[in-house]
Amino acid sequence: MGLVTAVLIAILTVVGVGAAWLAHNQYRIQGATTAMCAAVRRPAVDRPVDGQVRRLASRETVGAALALLTVGLTAVCGLAYVSDSVQEFDGITLLDRPVVVWLASHRVPALTVAMRAVSAVGSPGSTAAAAVAVCAAVAWRRRSWLPIAMVGIGLAGFATEVSVVKLAVARERPPLPYSVMPVAGYSFPSGHAMGVTTTMLVSAWVLGHWMIRSFRGRIAIWTGALAIIAGVGFSRMYLGVHYLSDVIAGWLLGTIWTCTLL
Repeated sequence: MGLVTAVLIAILTVVGVGAAWLAHNQYRIQGATTAMCAAVRRPAVDRPVDGQVRRLASRETVGAALALLTVGLTAVCGLAYVSDSVQEFDGITLLDRPVVVWLASHRVPALTVAMRAVSAVGSPGSTAAAAVAVCAAVAWRRRSWLPIAMVGIGLAGFATEVSVVKLAVARERPPLPYSVMPVAGYSFPSGHAMGVTTTMLVSAWVLGHWMIRSFRGRIAIWTGALAIIAGVGFSRMYLGVHYLSDVIAGWLLGTIWTCTLL
């Protein structure tokens, strides 16, 4: 119990740091992406006097945009590494079985019940319904169809990607001695991990962009979103229905797909 608790504390620490960065830089990233789109659309002769292009010149705004780009590219490289490891049975997959065995040996009844609940709440269907509800409420409040379009495209992309990749890789799940319950379907990537990443990131971004203006409010939103993402992914490994590489691939796929929507 102590070791598992230490892992959870480490995860929450990472969540807190990530949430603070996102809350601090969301508006700068939005400003940079808006400015870059404006710069591309306008003729070159208009660019020197364009206010949005001047905003792009802000060092902090450019830095935030480059940081987002770095996150996206890092996720792509990480996904390529994990996918190659799964195909070649090396790299990070060497940790898959030890992690499953270690978590199985450290299960306790109370935490198992909690992880079952987290996994159920974080199912693709549940998180998709929550994201649609959030985006529909924001769309109605702000009189804009963009939140609905964003969540619709996000969910469609998630469903397509996870189905195609699962069939292409066709990886079996961890065996029942380490799993607390039988689960149908292939293991790679984790549909729970990708689904919750996509829906929570989209929901947090929509709320931060259209509804929440205060820094503390954005901190709360991003902390909640990242905590749910981390918790659901951990629960799938703890319950023994996914390997570590399955969950990481799901997180990376969800991050990459969400970055393309921003």
